[in-house]
Amino acid sequence: MKSQKKENKENKENDSKTLINPPNSNELTESLKDIKLFNDKMILSTSMKNKEIFLWSENSGTVAFTYNDENLRTFIPNGKIKVIDPKLYSEFFIYLHENKSLFNVWKTSDSQYYSKFSCTDEKISCFCISSDSQILYVGTVSGYIISYNLSLGKTLRNVQISKSEILKIEQIENIIIVLTKEKILIYKYSSFLENEINTQVPKEVLSYNYNIKLNFYGDNDNNSDNNYIYKSFIIENNKNMYLWSNNSIMILNIEDLKPYKLFHIIGENEEYNKKVNIDKINIQEGKIYFNNGLKEIFSFEQKNYKNNNNYEIKINKNNSMLYLPNNIKFSLGNISTFIFGTKNNIITGHEDGKICVWKQKTANALFFTYENMHQFHKGAITNILLLNKPISQYGLNFNKQISETLVNKVNNNKQIDKIKIKNSNIKENSVGNFIFENIEDNMNDILIQMEQEDQNNDIELNEENESNNEKEEKEEKEKKEKIKENYPKKKKNQKKKKK
Repeated sequence: MKSQKKENKENKENDSKTLINPPNSNELTESLKDIKLFNDKMILSTSMKNKEIFLWSENSGTVAFTYNDENLRTFIPNGKIKVIDPKLYSEFFIYLHENKSLFNVWKTSDSQYYSKFSCTDEKISCFCISSDSQILYVGTVSGYIISYNLSLGKTLRNVQISKSEILKIEQIENIIIVLTKEKILIYKYSSFLENEINTQVPKEVLSYNYNIKLNFYGDNDNNSDNNYIYKSFIIENNKNMYLWSNNSIMILNIEDLKPYKLFHIIGENEEYNKKVNIDKINIQEGKIYFNNGLKEIFSFEQKNYKNNNNYEIKINKNNSMLYLPNNIKFSLGNISTFIFGTKNNIITGHEDGKICVWKQKTANALFFTYENMHQFHKGAITNILLLNKPISQYGLNFNKQISETLVNKVNNNKQIDKIKIKNSNIKENSVGNFIFENIEDNMNDILIQMEQEDQNNDIELNEENESNNEKEEKEEKEKKEKIKENYPKKKKNQKKKKK
């Protein structure tokens, strides 16, 4: 009995460790590459004048689900909607209303919100979710960063790291990257977890102050300091950071926060000088793409420029990537946001609520050609997110054995219940093992069932064929017997005729 109790206790401890220590994201990603059954992509989109959030198919443009937030009095700003655990099945997403501090969590398979919670009364400027989908990092206008445990519904840290607004937060492996209006800061991941010294401000590992006049690698440019007030950044391959301001793009190495390329974007002539205003950027196969808030997306090859230097990029019609036929050109509003799809295409959201797909006919084609248009929304498109097709949209649930993440569910009476989303029977701390042990077993069951059905169909078909054959043989036999019976009579009649 004692040994059994001890074993039960160890099992409980192992179960709790499984929940606390999520699987390594790299392992998860690698394990999912082999599962080709679930590799379709879908799109989540929002706009300024819609209460609805739409989930739709990238391939067909068909709306699979509509999420109607009746409490949405304003809109969901750009960057303030995220998919929880986008590397897996994207069963949950989280977002903020404009000028609100109340987070909303929705299940992709449900038309009612899943949870609502608040972790601060301050105005939230940005947020992100940790790579293991356990921690929510929240940045505020007054320079505070809050770390919030989604599974426990508990604030871990709430510290002010800057006197200026937090513009963006990202987690890359075991570091947290923070962009403020003054500088870039890098912290250890553990700095924002609950610990004995949580009253202290975490110490940055690296920082880079770009408000100081940038003068690297012989840069003697005398442009306005606004060139170096960067709006946001994106990360490429967990190695390079691309920051952009109104008319410049700077690339830094994350390991040491040293800038090694700086691009000043200027117009080739007066017409294009008016078009220089970098709104958002994306990176695809070494090319930098950016839009200017008008109807164009520009691109240039960064690999054509050497490291450790700064350059002027003169844009003209040759840098414009979208081929606009006249019948489309005048019917579209300005581009408010854009992303890359999965099939050599660009997806653009426009100020008039339209979402357009532009396809590159061949890999070496100069332009992306207009392919089709969707209009589910009213008002300017604020967000377009590419996500894995949720398992619920396949019509499968594998006996509810897929566990994506843990999210605390808040009831209407504001009581916090610790619950586990979906039933998880993970014995080892490995999503890969779980997937292959559970999903593939279920897939084997499905395949066996399909084979069994095929066999049954074959048996039924054989039986039907056999019965048909027997019937034909019986009919043939009866026919022959009839012929035999009639044969002597025919012979006698023939003899009589001869006489």
